[in-house]
Amino acid sequence: MTVTIRPHFLQRPFLAGTVSGGIASACQSASIRFGWHRSMSKFRYTTITAVVIANMVGTGVFTSLGFQLLEIRSGFVLLMLWAVGGLIALCGAMTYAELGAAMPRSGGEYNFLTRIYHPAVGFVSGWVSATVGFAGPTALAAMTFAAYGASAFFGEPNPWLLKILACALIIVLTLVHG
Repeated sequence: MTVTIRPHFLQRPFLAGTVSGGIASACQSASIRFGWHRSMSKFRYTTITAVVIANMVGTGVFTSLGFQLLEIRSGFVLLMLWAVGGLIALCGAMTYAELGAAMPRSGGEYNFLTRIYHPAVGFVSGWVSATVGFAGPTALAAMTFAAYGASAFFGEPNPWLLKILACALIIVLTLVHG
């Protein structure tokens, strides 16, 4: 007789319909089960899709495309690289969807790593996400805003002006959203 030992997070069956039935059916069943359908009714799918696309593409298009064009002179190769990157991002999203369906609890990456590996791994991941994963893109977006905004009004601005504009943007948006 063979006994298979499975980790505790795999004991619960996957949420039906995540891959075979589509992510939409999994999200719909989760929204009904947790009561999210009441709060999500104010957002249209086009709005949600636009926010997700803007979050994925972000500032990278405006800051890195010029450097890519310097090294890669072929438009086809550049588009294929972006397509491969999009495919990798889709695989990551599907992986998170499956993990979320298998372990339905708030906490995201922290929750997954804590339950799969060890609480220390989840803790370190949470701190790295908070300090690097969230602060880095915010700083990059503010620096890009400052560079484009200052060049539109001042031509070649002083580096201190760029730093002041970037910090002011972050402070203003923090006060507005806080």
